Amino acid sequence: MSTPSKFQTATLTSAAVARFQIKQGSAYGLIVGTDASNFNSQSITPKQGDGKNTGTAAAGTLTVDTLPTAGDTMLIGSRTYTFIAADREPAGHLDEIQIGATVAATQAAIVAAINGSDTDPYAIKPNADVSAAAFAADDSVITAREGGIDGNAIATTETFTAGTNVFDAATLGTTTAGTDTFASAVALPTPGSADSSGSPQAFAAKGMIEFIAILPELLLTPSGAVTSVEVFLTELDVHRSKV
Repeated sequence: MSTPSKFQTATLTSAAVARFQIKQGSAYGLIVGTDASNFNSQSITPKQGDGKNTGTAAAGTLTVDTLPTAGDTMLIGSRTYTFIAADREPAGHLDEIQIGATVAATQAAIVAAINGSDTDPYAIKPNADVSAAAFAADDSVITAREGGIDGNAIATTETFTAGTNVFDAATLGTTTAGTDTFASAVALPTPGSADSSGSPQAFAAKGMIEFIAILPELLLTPSGAVTSVEVFLTELDVHRSKV
């Protein structure tokens, strides 16, 4: 995990959790809302977490029932895979996939390319964003490697010549929607609470709080839809806390 910035901002616009990296042992000032912010009669609860999202991983489905054409491409996450003719040797560093003699052979090559499971020392490296299940009835389920709603934004597009070779959507999340779960999160107490077991802080209007980081991540969780609520987090030079 990279070093957290001294000053971080975000704009909350929905029920999605906003995440900030924080440095354990450091003091922070958190400001939620400005005069122009609209909480929509909802509230935002700040919590500290361990940085692990144990939510459901987003998934989509790739259908390949026809041999691809040389030059066809697939964009999966940040990687573009290009299909090449059977008489060419693929270059792993170019993310090339050799078209097989049969659809089944090509399907196996696709899975190997995405997962990096090919035994060739020059094979394509595993896709850092997703993994691919073996094809069944011409379908392969492509799943985000990490849980959470971020996986719903992983790109899955293609330029297949055959119209039946296709992803089920332009991003993951149609086969299985990614969801956030931060089970270890601990809500920050309201200022003035006797201890960390006090009532959790919830912002239903603009306000601020100081706290000491005990975990590496700060989560801001709306109770429902909010509109353009600005959030400011800054590391304080003086290590003190009002919580």
